[in-house]
Amino acid sequence: MNSNHAEDWKELSKLIREWVHLSWQTILGEREIELRPPDEIAALLVESLSGHIAAVGGSWLALSDIERAEHHQQIVNEIKVSLGAAAYAALSEVEKFKINRFIWLGCCMHKELNSVKGGNAAMIAWWVQNGVPGPVLLLNKFNAANLPHILSPSSSLTPAEKLAFNSSTCGGVKITTLLGSEFKHKDDKKGQQATYSYWMEEQLGHPHSFPDTSNTRFQSHGGVATVLIIHQTLHIKFMEFVRDGKQDDSGFMNLEENIYRGLQDPPTLTELAILAIYG
Repeated sequence: MNSNHAEDWKELSKLIREWVHLSWQTILGEREIELRPPDEIAALLVESLSGHIAAVGGSWLALSDIERAEHHQQIVNEIKVSLGAAAYAALSEVEKFKINRFIWLGCCMHKELNSVKGGNAAMIAWWVQNGVPGPVLLLNKFNAANLPHILSPSSSLTPAEKLAFNSSTCGGVKITTLLGSEFKHKDDKKGQQATYSYWMEEQLGHPHSFPDTSNTRFQSHGGVATVLIIHQTLHIKFMEFVRDGKQDDSGFMNLEENIYRGLQDPPTLTELAILAIYG
């Protein structure tokens, strides 16, 4: 069972555990009924029926057909549970463990969030730790103006350039976030979502909208990464379509250029593949 950690849900999990155990007793009881001689089962029915007749003050015939049917069902259930309890007691500890096994999971939101955040941090660190050139730096507009000539930090940077470099980011999660803001902006008047949807539908032959990205639902970045890996070429072509369609021939905006560069960068694509596999 999966739920959050609220007390009412904990109580519900306890009730479900008890219900599961009772259900197993009923199943074991049904098996016992099939295995035991008919006269033994008949004796149990008579004994249980006598108890129910006494419980209604002996006025069995005064009951309606529906009421008697309800008592009959209760009698059968009682016999099943009684025989099932005895059958359960006779089981080995291994068999009891299998029947008693009930797994309750609390809310996994924070665990999932931490695993994605931790995994992303590990991916970012791996490039440096192993001396492998990492994903291309995706500079914001301000930093792009301050760092037009470098792709990695060096001692020759000025203090302003070092600050700009350290505040810049890169990698799979960065580009999924950029694409989300461009193709699935929460304000439908911003970004390229309408143009993107129409263009992709024409290319794919069926309706297509960009997946939502949310920092409170970290698995959404895995969904975006999957789309980008499958349709990498189409997304590159779409960015070229956006660039070439501008009447003033102004080329890419900074955000668009970051997306275009990131979609063609092998280390960034590697991180996207990992996100897609995990997500």
